[in-house]
Amino acid sequence: MSKDSVNRGRAEWFPALVASASPGGAVTREAHESLVEQTLDLLKKNVPYDGLYFDLHGAMSVIGLDDSEGDLIARIRLVVGKETIISTSMDLHGNVSWRLAQNSDLITCFRMGTHEDRYETKKRAICTNLRPS
Repeated sequence: MSKDSVNRGRAEWFPALVASASPGGAVTREAHESLVEQTLDLLKKNVPYDGLYFDLHGAMSVIGLDDSEGDLIARIRLVVGKETIISTSMDLHGNVSWRLAQNSDLITCFRMGTHEDRYETKKRAICTNLRPS
């Protein structure tokens, strides 16, 4: 979110973990577990939350795991409980599994193939998560 965004002041933000990689192959199970555990540990520090936003790609491949994004969100749901709103934004070719859908309150994706609407998509996911002031 940009520093001049009107939404920046509408919530107290707790950044957890930012991770990215260039496309080009599967992630090792060890790397996935390390990132998930770090995320869960960071989230545990500030519970309870009104809402969480995740900027997921949606097509990550992890060795030995069929549904990495579903696994991540399901494990987060166990930490934050059912009352916390969880919203995500994803790439157009992201995979929405039943596990991801059952543990998310909102899933939205880019609507333009060249990712031109990246910021609008993130705003849609975040603003839906913010309660009226």
